[in-house]
Amino acid sequence: MTIYWAYLIASGLLAVGMTTAARFVEGHGAFWPTVIFFNLLLLSWLLLERATIAIPWGTAFAVWAGIGAVGTVILELVCFGGAAGFWQMFFLGVMALGFVGYVVTSMV
Repeated sequence: MTIYWAYLIASGLLAVGMTTAARFVEGHGAFWPTVIFFNLLLLSWLLLERATIAIPWGTAFAVWAGIGAVGTVILELVCFGGAAGFWQMFFLGVMALGFVGYVVTSMV
């Protein structure tokens, strides 16, 4: 894995943190969650931009969005008491496997 893929994965994980911080922003009325949200947003986009030096934008954005979406759902389920049925978990797994497969085949 090149450093650019590491940037992309880190960017996706920061996006998960960003969406989690957004949960606590409360219409920008909560100061620290808002500051954290915007800092994570900035860092995530900077790493995404850095990753696109070697990874095409379409690929990078798709992987970034996938990590963010799957990670946010998992965090919701594990930390915030979210509920998901069998089919929701099944398709979340399909989505995660699709992104992993895409990344693996893109690096060959």
